[in-house]
Amino acid sequence: TSWSAALDQAASGAMVGDREDENTIGPRRLFFVSGGNVPDTSDPDEVSDLDEFPIEDPAQAWNVLTVGGFTEKTEIGPADGYADWTPVAEVGDLSPYSRISTDWEHSRTPIKPEIVFEAGNKALSPNQTEILSGIDSLSLLTTNRDFTRESLATFWATSPATAQAAGMAGILLARFPEFWPETIRAIMVH
Repeated sequence: TSWSAALDQAASGAMVGDREDENTIGPRRLFFVSGGNVPDTSDPDEVSDLDEFPIEDPAQAWNVLTVGGFTEKTEIGPADGYADWTPVAEVGDLSPYSRISTDWEHSRTPIKPEIVFEAGNKALSPNQTEILSGIDSLSLLTTNRDFTRESLATFWATSPATAQAAGMAGILLARFPEFWPETIRAIMVH
């Protein structure tokens, strides 16, 4: 798409406005893009086959670092009020929020996402007919946008996973400022 192509150009230093002339390379950049989220539905049958939810545009760009989610959040706290519910994913599994690219022809496309970070989990009702998102104990904690009313809030899915990836890159860049963006990307992926 034009969006993913523009990100590829900006990441590789090939943007027309960044180059002094057509024979030079502009600044290279490291972009983190969320792989996208599986639709939020309460019907487990609608999201039972994750292959039905491929990576979203522009996350298919070759030169960006696409971030997906896994989860280690599998204990539903008693304060949440869902004592009989069970987590959808087990420890270390793909987060039920995260999109994947397993059905792509990988001889012609990159494998996406390249990295995963904690994205939270969903809960499944006792009779396995309903899925619920946003349960506090299965979500991540962050500062609230309305911090004067309430200082902390929960959030979930590939947005917090992408923020964690960018945070890790920031730590690496601060420690190794001489490294190219490609080097930071390679360190994180490998």
